[in-house]
Amino acid sequence: MIAGMAMQLMFAFAALAVLSPFLPLFLMWRCALLSVTAFIAAGFLAGPVHWSDQGLGYAIGVIILFLLIIGVALGLGLRIAVAGARGQLTQRALLGPDKRWRHLLDVISVGFAGSAAGLACAIGLAFAFADSALGRSLDLFIILIALLAALGALLLGPWLIRAFGVTVSAAIIGVSLVGSLQPTRILESAENLADGAPWCLASPPSAAPIASAAQLGFFAMHKGGHNPHLGLQVQGGAPFRANWSIRQQRFVEGDRGDLTPCLPRVDFADALTQGWVSPDAFIVGSTEYLIPPEMEPKAFPRMLSIRSSLVTGPVGTLPEFFERLEIRESATAWDMPDDAKPLTDMPSAAELDIEALLSGTRLIFAGTDQVTGRQVILECLRGAFANRDCFATVNAGAAQYAFFLPVEDIRHWSSATDKVEALFLGLRRLN
Repeated sequence: MIAGMAMQLMFAFAALAVLSPFLPLFLMWRCALLSVTAFIAAGFLAGPVHWSDQGLGYAIGVIILFLLIIGVALGLGLRIAVAGARGQLTQRALLGPDKRWRHLLDVISVGFAGSAAGLACAIGLAFAFADSALGRSLDLFIILIALLAALGALLLGPWLIRAFGVTVSAAIIGVSLVGSLQPTRILESAENLADGAPWCLASPPSAAPIASAAQLGFFAMHKGGHNPHLGLQVQGGAPFRANWSIRQQRFVEGDRGDLTPCLPRVDFADALTQGWVSPDAFIVGSTEYLIPPEMEPKAFPRMLSIRSSLVTGPVGTLPEFFERLEIRESATAWDMPDDAKPLTDMPSAAELDIEALLSGTRLIFAGTDQVTGRQVILECLRGAFANRDCFATVNAGAAQYAFFLPVEDIRHWSSATDKVEALFLGLRRLN
């Protein structure tokens, strides 16, 4: 529906733009403005095109659009230049006849522009209030403000301002009313697609986990970035995933973008509305975790990252990046770097040549620990942070751990791995 409206508006833009240079002056500029409004509205409704869809056809379309705009602009410029040379650019010629049909045309034009402006305002509000989790109360508040704005427009200003203000408010109210039903649509659509299988709603890594139906509203839902606003994950023989399209108001099957893994359950809709879904629960591979928010968790299908000062010192003494601890499930053995030195050659902190590291010399130790059987790669940093940390990647059975280790503790990487492993084991959710 939305895509069809966007296409119709784009055709209207092209037709009005091509027609405008051939009309009388008072109709020419009105028609040109209508075409611009149609183009803007079509852009809002169509939305961005995913990079994977920007193929040859998309490029040809952009070129045709560019040539059309250039051609119409030249035509309008030539028409204005000729009219100016003939002395026809008068106020009367630009305003047109003082007839009822011309006033009606102005009302329609202003109303159309107001609708596009209202749509733009609604989209702006949707980005401004994203991640607010205020639910329907936010929708009702915006509707109330829009009604007051419409009343103010009716009481104040000339009739064109009234028409513009009322249509702006009407567009915002319309979007708000449709958006207020979005949580219901999402839950009903998800249950239908799951067809009795366990399912859950997942958010992108940059957003808070879905733990309340109030996060699903049009204005409150997460927006922005290259990842989906919301995803559906269905557990079953053939795992199913779909992303929610705000413009289409439906789930679109596919796995574009990253989502934070969620915990599927058959009664997810009821659990969400009743507040039984924990925002601290994550699933990585086949393991469930409960991560407190102060650890700033970032979860992916096979990887979990948390922030901790377990091996680097007090939180805040280093940039956030250096305080991340990662666990990857189903890790496999890797090829050791060609220039890696054996673990037996690992020097003490006092023996490390910090000046060489500061100048950019690469220093890597790798191998298999004879006591624990763990595979490890230790790469000491180069440049500004060379005198601080080394990056450790450790294969420990079915899991792989990655963390930064202070350079003076380089020989204690195995005990540091024990601490990291124990931390993640302690964060596992007990069923």
